[in-house]
Amino acid sequence: MQHQSFLSTIDFIRILTSIQEALKDENWVRAMNEEMGALEKNETREIVKRSKDKKAMGFRWIHS
Repeated sequence: MQHQSFLSTIDFIRILTSIQEALKDENWVRAMNEEMGALEKNETREIVKRSKDKKAMGFRWIHS
């Protein structure tokens, strides 16, 4: 019975395809803010100035 409820719920989950869409959704904004807070709390990221002779490394967030 629980799996039927889960399957019914998953049909309503909207997959966003851009950051512009995510920034319009309060749930995604909250999730992104929580993730950034966790990165800062765990000291797993550091914001630094990029040298002009260096390229920035790209990244993607995948929320599940």
